Amino acid sequence: MTADSPTTSSPFAGTRVARVAAAALATLIAAVVPALVGLVLLGSAALRRPMLGRPASTSTHVASGPAAAQQTRRATRLTLAWGSGLLITGLVQGLLALTSGISLANPSGMLTRTLIGMAGVAFLALGTLVWRRRSTQG
Repeated sequence: MTADSPTTSSPFAGTRVARVAAAALATLIAAVVPALVGLVLLGSAALRRPMLGRPASTSTHVASGPAAAQQTRRATRLTLAWGSGLLITGLVQGLLALTSGISLANPSGMLTRTLIGMAGVAFLALGTLVWRRRSTQG
């Protein structure tokens, strides 16, 4: 090739790199969101102000005594379970995104990570329903 000859690089090479970078960023953000929500839930439990499992009308209905303490323990357990589960789900999605041989822009890889996230949330929801049924019976 001489200095005067035109180069044969594609004019769309930059847009492909940008699309792959955007897909990688979206994948990592999708893995970070459940992990961040999990950290917020765990933080609320650590501050003894669990975000889950409390009745909606706590400002008007103030319970005291053993019933309130039991309700707070239940809310803390539920918040810890969901916080831990979402944190683990986010970590698994992130590890899969970073270590798998599948391209981040590959639809099958995105589908796999999405299914992992949905399975984690479904497991948490089912566990919550079972826990709720057992706690109201006993």
